[in-house]
Amino acid sequence: MPDDSYSIKEMITEFRGDMEKSFNSVYSRLDKIDNKQSVANGRVSKLEWWRGGIVWFIGILVMLAPFIFSLIQSEIKTAVVGVLADYNITVQK
Repeated sequence: MPDDSYSIKEMITEFRGDMEKSFNSVYSRLDKIDNKQSVANGRVSKLEWWRGGIVWFIGILVMLAPFIFSLIQSEIKTAVVGVLADYNITVQK
């Protein structure tokens, strides 16, 4: 009878040791995954920051576009009228 209980205890101890090895393996894999995730999250954060900056820049350009186009149109008109005035040509509306 004592031999049976000892063998059961031995089996439980062996099973427990195997489970600890398995858990340690899983924990080490989880640590590796966590490290990779931290690196990826850092990269994603940087990309999101750059995307936000680009969106703001494009938004500001869109808001300033009418002013910039009117300024360019005015400069072109002034240059054309100046060149035509050199040749004594007038533009009638």
